[in-house]
Amino acid sequence: MNHGSAEARKKSSLEPGSGETWRRPISRRVFFRASVLPWFLAFLLALPALAQPARAPGASAELLAEINRDIWTPFAKAYEAGDVEAYLRLHRADFVRGEGNRKRVSNLEEYSRDMRAFFAAQKERGARFTVAFRFTERLARADMAHERGIFAFTFYAKEGPPRASYGRFHTVARKEGGTWRLVVDYDSNEGATIDEAAFMAGAAADDFARFVN
Repeated sequence: MNHGSAEARKKSSLEPGSGETWRRPISRRVFFRASVLPWFLAFLLALPALAQPARAPGASAELLAEINRDIWTPFAKAYEAGDVEAYLRLHRADFVRGEGNRKRVSNLEEYSRDMRAFFAAQKERGARFTVAFRFTERLARADMAHERGIFAFTFYAKEGPPRASYGRFHTVARKEGGTWRLVVDYDSNEGATIDEAAFMAGAAADDFARFVN
């Protein structure tokens, strides 16, 4: 039988279904997708970081000293003096309060009402209380700050020994008009698992070494 010329048989063997491996030439479009597209996608993902100005990590000692002056020192003094109005002045009008123990969130008006009632009730009972803070993280730039740490709340009843309780706090503050004010304040005792050892492991308010650039 006549099966055609050798050249024709060779040509047919390179077509699909011929029995030999058939390779279609790689198109320019496929080559672009395989080689260029991954680099292009990586560039797009990097754009948000490239578009923002470089920001130094951590904080400066000067900024942390300002925050202590405007927030943490008057915070502790207001508690010790039982001065609820001085305490409330440390918060911005758009303040948000998160309470992990009570599973609720409040605005400044609601929180102010609760705190006025609390301060008044303790004064009527002849009790007093203090609060102290130690820090695990302090991030700040010229206009905003983010801080985490552990507080120690000590309650002095009219009679009996003082009682201390501990919890973790997480705050956000902003600086406007040269003064720092609290924007967000969240805390929780995490099921009463925070103790004095955890508190002491944090950095004191004036110990900036762990947090400065």
